[in-house]
Amino acid sequence: MARVAYRFTFLDVLLEGEDRAQESHGCRGGRAHSAPPRGETETGASTEEAGFGAEAGMRRYAQSLPKPKGGLRGPENVGSLGHPLLCQRACVHAAAGRHCEAGDGCEFCHVPHTRGMKLDGHLHRHMEAMSKADFLCVTLRLLRNKAHAAGLRDEALEALEALFSVFTSELQREKSAKSEKPEKSEKSQNREPGELLPNKPFPRRLLRYLLQASFAAVVSLAARKCGEEGRLQAREAMQALRIAQGFANGFAVATTILSEFTGQTALFRPGFGWLNSVCTVSVSVLDGYFGSSAESTSSPPSAAPPPFAAPAPVAAAAPAMAPTAAPAPLGAQPATAPPGTAEERRSDGLSLFCFAWTPRRGYDEQLLVEVRKQYAKCDGHVFYTDKDSGGDEEPDFVRVELPTQKVSRNDKGWLYHRNMVGLMPAWSHLLSSSFVDAHDWFINSELDHFLSPARARKNIAQYKETAKAGDDEPMVLMWGNAF
Repeated sequence: MARVAYRFTFLDVLLEGEDRAQESHGCRGGRAHSAPPRGETETGASTEEAGFGAEAGMRRYAQSLPKPKGGLRGPENVGSLGHPLLCQRACVHAAAGRHCEAGDGCEFCHVPHTRGMKLDGHLHRHMEAMSKADFLCVTLRLLRNKAHAAGLRDEALEALEALFSVFTSELQREKSAKSEKPEKSEKSQNREPGELLPNKPFPRRLLRYLLQASFAAVVSLAARKCGEEGRLQAREAMQALRIAQGFANGFAVATTILSEFTGQTALFRPGFGWLNSVCTVSVSVLDGYFGSSAESTSSPPSAAPPPFAAPAPVAAAAPAMAPTAAPAPLGAQPATAPPGTAEERRSDGLSLFCFAWTPRRGYDEQLLVEVRKQYAKCDGHVFYTDKDSGGDEEPDFVRVELPTQKVSRNDKGWLYHRNMVGLMPAWSHLLSSSFVDAHDWFINSELDHFLSPARARKNIAQYKETAKAGDDEPMVLMWGNAF
């Protein structure tokens, strides 16, 4: 009968006839075996009893271990933008299953990463020994191939070319510095900087690592070979690329009919559209395409005034606004401020007004530069924030009053759990402002969601044509992911 013996902190299951003494006869001095030899038992426990006891003990031990907290994957942070191609290194806290105190401001990626080759000291020495021109020749070609294989979106191509131009300029400067030396061949002189081949054979193991590494990792290694100015430019271009690609991946819009609630009266406003990048319940009520004003509304209360057949002039339709909320001309661009008359609006009915809510945390402030570039292509824009947020008083910011919250604004989880707390106050201000009658379509986007005004206008125009011509299919306008 098999029995269990406890020896040197190990549990041995000994079959009948096996002797522990065999270990001392010729086995101790030899090489280690994959399993210890069986021997005499020291206890009288049966196999079944020992098996159940060992299993119960391991179960108790496993249950005593600290359990990871639920919901470890928080909202996408600045380091996760562009995952998996463009993101930063993995956050050690998120990778270990712990809560990252930095939250969405963490500069490292919170999304799980797959294991690959490790850049060990041997590969480091290979890179250090290579010339700047040789290494940039290979990495620039690899980066172009990786970008092509990944199918980076059109919105990221501008930032991508800016990144490539940094390394190309560094390569050209390196060639200029060596211009006094005799050229190797006429063929090498005629090649473009990005098509140059290294003068020395490239180490195969290093090439294998670069082929497996992410786009961001190769950029980081190539930037090390550049000068100080080149490194800074590469980092800035890479961050712009992360933001552009991250916006494109998370860009989500869908449309449906929106009701504007004024007390108990629901009015459908022709010519007004809501495109929201997070909530898929958004608006598209098309001016003049749904028949007469009586047909534009769906059985409103008898006391409700008829919906507007066309946008009213600003002076007649815009209610008085609170002094703290009335936006001045926003920024230096005249298109940001609402036009004085409806005639100043675009004639194609595609005047876009973009706005976003932000609590002005550190992560948001880093995105404002890129977001303003996108918003500049709209016909107007504004950023809404709460009165308790920091930051300078900028002309394109409007502060609104937030409803009382149970969670303090200073709480670390306030942004995560209350990120949308200012969205309804922002909408309330917008609906009572002159912006409503100065533009045709209103796009509410999050700062970390990419916005392409040109694409939005194109899709809206197609949507309007479908609404005018008629179609048996449901009319839904959507970009990117829908949640």
